[in-house]
Amino acid sequence: MGLKNRFLRFWQDPVWSKVIATAIIAGLSLLFITLFDRFASSIAFPKPVILALLVGGCCFGLYLVIRRGHTPRTKILVYVSSGGTCRDPMAKAITAKLLEKRKLNHPLQIKAMALGPISKPEASYAARYVIREMYHEDLLAQHKPDVLTQQNTEDADLILVMDQSLLLTPGKTFPPVKTFLLKEFFGLEGDIIDPWPDGKDRATLSRYEKCAEELKDVIGHNIEHLISVLDL
Repeated sequence: MGLKNRFLRFWQDPVWSKVIATAIIAGLSLLFITLFDRFASSIAFPKPVILALLVGGCCFGLYLVIRRGHTPRTKILVYVSSGGTCRDPMAKAITAKLLEKRKLNHPLQIKAMALGPISKPEASYAARYVIREMYHEDLLAQHKPDVLTQQNTEDADLILVMDQSLLLTPGKTFPPVKTFLLKEFFGLEGDIIDPWPDGKDRATLSRYEKCAEELKDVIGHNIEHLISVLDL
C-alpha cells in the first residue's frame, strides 16, 4: 500500500482524522500568530480585524479540507473459502441481498475469494442452483472465482473465513486484527462445512441447500453486528 493510500486510510478514520485535524489547526495557529506579530504593525487595519480575518480564513480552509477528506470510503468485506466456487460466492450473494434495502454510511464492496487452487472458472452448478431457488434470481451467473492475494488482505476491512483449516494452510497468512472464522465472528462455534464436490444429483443439491441455509441463518440473524463493524 502506497504512502498516499496509507494517509487516506488514516484521514478517513473517525479518530485519526480528528488527531490530524487538531495537529493542522495547532500548526497553522502558531504560524499565523508568528506572522501576525511580525507584520501587523505595518498594516493599516486594526489588529483585532487582522487577527479575525486570519483565524476565519484558517478555519474556513480547514473546513474545506475536512469536508473533502471525509467522502465516505468504500468498505471491503472478504469471504474466503478454498476453491472460490461454493461457500464464499453463496455468502456474498446472501449478504448482498440482506443489505439490498439498507442505507449504509459507507459504500460496501463484498468479495468472494479463494485460497486456491481454483477448481473451475465459475460458481459451482449446485451453488448457483440453490441461490437461484432461494432468491428467484440467478445471482451467481457472473461469478468468477479469484485467488486471495496479499493486496486483497491489506485492502480488506473485514475477512471472514469459512473454516479453521483454511487459517492453517501452509504459506498463507492473514492479518489477525481483521480476520475471523465466520461463525466465531458472530459468537457461534464450528465451521461452515464445504459442500464440494459439485453435481446435479439430489444428494448434492441437498448438501448445498443445507450450506446455503446455514449461511443465510448465521449472517441474517447477525446482520446488525456486521453493519455495526463495517459501517463506522
